[in-house]
Amino acid sequence: MNCNRDFLSLFWPTTSMQNHYYVYTDASFNQKHNLGVSGFYIFHNSREHNAGLTPLSVIRTVQFQETSNIRAELRGALSALEAVETQGKAKMSAAQPDWAITLYTDCQTISYLLKRREKLESCKYVSHRKKNRSSQCRSL
Repeated sequence: MNCNRDFLSLFWPTTSMQNHYYVYTDASFNQKHNLGVSGFYIFHNSREHNAGLTPLSVIRTVQFQETSNIRAELRGALSALEAVETQGKAKMSAAQPDWAITLYTDCQTISYLLKRREKLESCKYVSHRKKNRSSQCRSL
């Protein structure tokens, strides 16, 4: 595992840092049992993150069948982002509909996803099924 702490920032325009989530993720994979375990922690705003506050929400873990370490890391990050999306929708109001996420991970594959997407879209990549992937990507 790479000890360098890479991060990926997914930003939506936001007027308040109260709507900024900081998410830390990590995963592990047991090749013998094809078992993946991921954990994530969500800071709900910059005040919590900067102070290192740990509110009632604790580190969440998810266990699942998987085939590789990278797939376990991706699945863990997706679980964390789904949790943020659920919490964000619960907190969202008409006055402050926007929010931001900073995702911290040691998985380089995740760190380079946005750059890879931009490159594929710029060269109008078409999948082996002849589908233009850029039109199917959800705008972040």
